[in-house]
Amino acid sequence: MIECRNCGGAVRFDIPSQKVVCDHCGSIYDPEEMGKERIAHEAGDGWGAEPQHAGGGEGNVHGKGDYEVTVFTCPQCGGEIISYQNEATEFCSYCGASVELAGRMSKEQKPKYIVPFSVSREECIETYQQHLKKLPFVPKEMKSEESQQKFCGIYMPFWLYQVHQKGPLHLDGTRVSGDYKEFCSLDTEIDTVYEKICYDASSGFDDTLAQMVAPFSFDAVKDFNPAYLCGFYTDRADVDASVYKDKAIGEAADRTIETLTGADSSFDGFEFEDEEKNRVPSTIECVESALLPVWFLTWRTRDRVSYSVVNGTKSKVTADIPIDRKMYLIFSAVIGVALAALLYFLFPVITPSQSVKITFLLAIAGLWMYQGNFHERMKMETHEEDQGFSGETAYFQGKRKWKSESIISAIILAGAVVVWAVPEIGSSSLMASIGNLLLGHILTLLFMIALLGEIWLHIRLFADYRLVQDRRMLRDTLPLPVASVCSVLLLMIRPSNDLFYYLATILTGVCLLLILLGMIGQYNDLATRPLPAFHNRKRGDGNV
Repeated sequence: MIECRNCGGAVRFDIPSQKVVCDHCGSIYDPEEMGKERIAHEAGDGWGAEPQHAGGGEGNVHGKGDYEVTVFTCPQCGGEIISYQNEATEFCSYCGASVELAGRMSKEQKPKYIVPFSVSREECIETYQQHLKKLPFVPKEMKSEESQQKFCGIYMPFWLYQVHQKGPLHLDGTRVSGDYKEFCSLDTEIDTVYEKICYDASSGFDDTLAQMVAPFSFDAVKDFNPAYLCGFYTDRADVDASVYKDKAIGEAADRTIETLTGADSSFDGFEFEDEEKNRVPSTIECVESALLPVWFLTWRTRDRVSYSVVNGTKSKVTADIPIDRKMYLIFSAVIGVALAALLYFLFPVITPSQSVKITFLLAIAGLWMYQGNFHERMKMETHEEDQGFSGETAYFQGKRKWKSESIISAIILAGAVVVWAVPEIGSSSLMASIGNLLLGHILTLLFMIALLGEIWLHIRLFADYRLVQDRRMLRDTLPLPVASVCSVLLLMIRPSNDLFYYLATILTGVCLLLILLGMIGQYNDLATRPLPAFHNRKRGDGNV
């Protein structure tokens, strides 16, 4: 641990001055000198004799040796965070719990590089506040100064990949211009190197957050120096470098194709299929480890947490921002009244049967948006797109087969169309009757298509429900099939009393309201995350 030479107190790295300072006696030190002294002292104690590797990955290279740290473990979620000093923390960055974290001494592998913080806490908070101003319905608690002062400076471990592309390259592409489709063949020789393609090496740091807050500036990159860690925390590197090897090669290939088809190229506008990038001759020459700076904020509400991350080199923000339910409902009510008044003046005469169909179409539109939110939430909570969490042994295997369900849906829809259309055709000629049906019953045809859409959306919802057991989805969406059956029967029987149509309209309207209210909850669940559970975490593969 690094201490002040004059008073023995704890020191910290000061971002504005890029110096190590002691708040007790005011002493200021050069971080490079202090780091060299500490490294020499550790070498004298016999540390760093054997370089170690993260295991298995091609070109895995850490800095040589270990350094001694304090590992703090959250008793609630099991999350671990590393401090180079002995100062305890009473706030967990992962689950947001206000508990005292238990600390223990440990030795961690030294990374090869470190990029010091260049964005101060004050600059981070200002950037975050500007970000919140662009978003509607932000909960007032997230705007409070007390909440924003909990931004914690953390060095996140990353793998830096160097990809070398050398050899002949042949690509086939197409370009569409009006009614013409052009084909091209690109043949060239390439010899280029992409450096510092980075992916996070912590299973606790979601890949989507890591990629959205990137890229980092490497202008101030340093060889690893523990002095820059003073006053900050570090996450543990527990994801093997081999996990992102294919991603790094693919990203380098995308960059090459983008360059070859740039605005100044004769191939501008041509598009290449995804499999074409596999033809780019690529090899990973080396993988190096680095600590990159982020400001990390956790906001917890009941059993959910949201993360806000600010790039410590560029002030770039990515954040999970839920919406304030009360503010949203008031706004929606005002807009709803305005739209109702507008429709009344534009369409003063709407038949009872048309009111049933219009309300049903609106309900299906709401169900479609609800299903989209629920599906995105499923992907987040099963870590489908977080390769660092699932690694090569992902417990979620993604593709679903919809062929049989689609056939069943089409048969049901065809039967409904036949039942409705036969009485309409009558004894007139078939083509004339079909033409009259298409021209005079567009709203009814949309209603039938919406029925098929409802069946398909419910199939997808229940497929996702198997992975995210949230019974609120059943409460929000199952009343709609009841309203659908009532509406179809009503339109087939065609009662003379308008009261039945209005009752069906009200029933479907209530279903629409349930879906819209549920959609708010689903959006907030999508904008937040379940409380993490890192107990007994041994690997970054989600199968501990």
